[in-house]
Amino acid sequence: MTERALAQLMKSASPAAQTFVRRVLEQDVATQRWGAQLGPSLSQRDVARLLGKSEQAVAKDGRLLRLRNQDGRPVYPVVQFDGRRLLPGVAEIVDVLNSAVEPLTVASWLTAPNAQLGGRRPIDVLRDGEVAPALALARSLASSVA
Repeated sequence: MTERALAQLMKSASPAAQTFVRRVLEQDVATQRWGAQLGPSLSQRDVARLLGKSEQAVAKDGRLLRLRNQDGRPVYPVVQFDGRRLLPGVAEIVDVLNSAVEPLTVASWLTAPNAQLGGRRPIDVLRDGEVAPALALARSLASSVA
């Protein structure tokens, strides 16, 4: 279907249908943007293999950034790993922020450009070995929402 045909259908649809379609499209765009910002994720089993731990140990490890996918299963954003280990500084930041905000907020904060870091993402600051400035900002965020 062409954009023109879709626009014509929207004009002909009821207000309720237009609202529904608009919400579906907005959600799709938001999902795509979030996926592009966060990047791929691993299953609990994959993280266990990656780190050489049991799945139970991974499930209990509060140092890992753990999200839930649409069907409720835990997933772990790849961005937090450096090869076969957790990126230095991630554990401390996850620990600080998990006590103050939801895991999705932690993921968003880690992967969004931050003006206080010169427009760099906290995860990139960690990759550059600069744990202290990212950790200080995480502590500041945690204290501001407490």
